[in-house]
Amino acid sequence: MADEEIKGAVVKLAFDDSNFSKGMTDLKKQMSVIDSGFKASVAGVKDWGSTLDGLKANADSLGQKITVQKQIVDAYNQQLEKSKATLDKNITTMSSLKTKLDSTKTAYEQSKASLGAEDAATVKLKNDLDGLTQKYASSESAVIRAKSSVDGYTIQVNKANGTLNSMQSELTDTDAKIENFGKESEDAGNKSAEFGSKSGGAIDALSSALAAAGVAVAFSKIKEAITEATEAAATFEVGIAKIATIADTSSVSMDSIKSAITSLSNETGKSTADLAEATYQAISAGVDTAKSVEFVSNAVKLSEGGFTSATSAVDVLTTAINAYGLSASDATAISDMLVTTQNLGKTTVDKLAGSLGTVIPIAAGLGVNIENLSAAYAVLTKNGVSTDEAGTYVRAMLNALSDTASDVSKTLIKETGKSFAELTESGYSLGDVLKVLNDSVGGDGTAFKNLWGEIRA
Repeated sequence: MADEEIKGAVVKLAFDDSNFSKGMTDLKKQMSVIDSGFKASVAGVKDWGSTLDGLKANADSLGQKITVQKQIVDAYNQQLEKSKATLDKNITTMSSLKTKLDSTKTAYEQSKASLGAEDAATVKLKNDLDGLTQKYASSESAVIRAKSSVDGYTIQVNKANGTLNSMQSELTDTDAKIENFGKESEDAGNKSAEFGSKSGGAIDALSSALAAAGVAVAFSKIKEAITEATEAAATFEVGIAKIATIADTSSVSMDSIKSAITSLSNETGKSTADLAEATYQAISAGVDTAKSVEFVSNAVKLSEGGFTSATSAVDVLTTAINAYGLSASDATAISDMLVTTQNLGKTTVDKLAGSLGTVIPIAAGLGVNIENLSAAYAVLTKNGVSTDEAGTYVRAMLNALSDTASDVSKTLIKETGKSFAELTESGYSLGDVLKVLNDSVGGDGTAFKNLWGEIRA
């Protein structure tokens, strides 16, 4: 019976450990998924820990990780308690065996002394003694293993709790930064609002005094203009506060940035608030702080020629620069290319900005340069295809060309011996590739279309 108890305890511990290992593996996989999701959300964002969006993404990730980490702590605690219960059970079993072993040994010695070693009763006691000695040795080993298990899980519980405490501390710090970020922006707005309130009060007082003197002046219009200016100033201050959270002030001061944005506003007629937001977006996307306002200046020129906003212009320019590994100094060339596409096709930079964002990363990954991409948009829109549909066509076309199992890809390989990626790497343009495919069907438009299947998919 003692042997069955020991054997059962050891097997149960091994079985529980197996379930525990699988569960722990699943929890760690969840943690990895959360980490990868967070990294993807801040990819390409310079100094994400200084941006509001980055801080919020981190807080969300930490909240999810803390939930999983608590499960890890609970799992280790459960295993620790099971190990302790197993240890207690094995110690009880070993104690019981020790008592039985001692009494059997005493009986054997007495039988041997009185009846002799060869007597049947003495021989039976000797066999019982040998069996109990082996069982006791096994029991000792089980206790040692159980103690080791308790020690191991105690260490893991401490480590898991330490990790949990670190996560909770980091989340507290992150929440504080988010709160401070909001407070700084609110303070900036409040200061301007306070100024506006005082200005409005002064206008009302002056209007009343002049009215009493019989002087009729359109002060309501003046007050309205001052109120609008005050609201714009408040929004600008909030924008400057946002920029301050991510700007590299070691290369340029915030006063210089603020002054540069104000000057650009005077030159272009764009509101300081819009320009501040565009500057924030540019720095967030990786543009050097010292060159950010100059970059926005180029974006403003693009927005004016392309019937779009400065922030949309910044978005499409930074998307292209980041995807193709270019620099901020290439902004002018990209702007010229987009305006040319607008002029050659039937589209606007504003529409291109909304469509290109989802196509550029795919094209860049396949080695299709922005010149080829722009040409495709120009041709498609010129032939009556809307800009959004053109994006769908180009995206589907690139996906089909990159899929070696597609009919069009198989045809390309058959004709050239190379895949689409290999051809672009060797210098083929998108136009060259399409010519190869067109030639493969003898210029037959229907056959060429059939190569692509359902291109709208």
